Amino acid sequence: MWKIRSKTQIVNSQYITDNPSFNGRISEDQFRVSSVIRASQNALPLVIGTVENTSRGSIIWLTFKLFPAGKLYLRFSSLLCLLIGLVFLLMARYHVASVICLLVALLNYTVLTINFQRKAHSILDELNDILVEHQE
Repeated sequence: MWKIRSKTQIVNSQYITDNPSFNGRISEDQFRVSSVIRASQNALPLVIGTVENTSRGSIIWLTFKLFPAGKLYLRFSSLLCLLIGLVFLLMARYHVASVICLLVALLNYTVLTINFQRKAHSILDELNDILVEHQE
């Protein structure tokens, strides 16, 4: 756990590492971290990890979640596109615009999911590099 702690800037604290890879909170058997935010990102994963000690070492269980602001953005934008699509379909009888609105909602979801997966893999690789760094 101390390897991850050395690369993490603790949230709501004056403690700042020299070159943080993550922001978050770390306790003895669990942690909640995310990448250091350099620009606005809707698909930034929150990594929730729990450490389970075994007789042969430790097992780290990871869960990747979308931040609440990302969930809100996804729900709001999807709902807005669906409502506009329904207005075009039911009130204006403009089917092409309705289909375009639905496609925009689907595209928005797809782009956010792909970006989330890409960033989750990047964080996983970075965590792996930190944990394996001193074993050799």
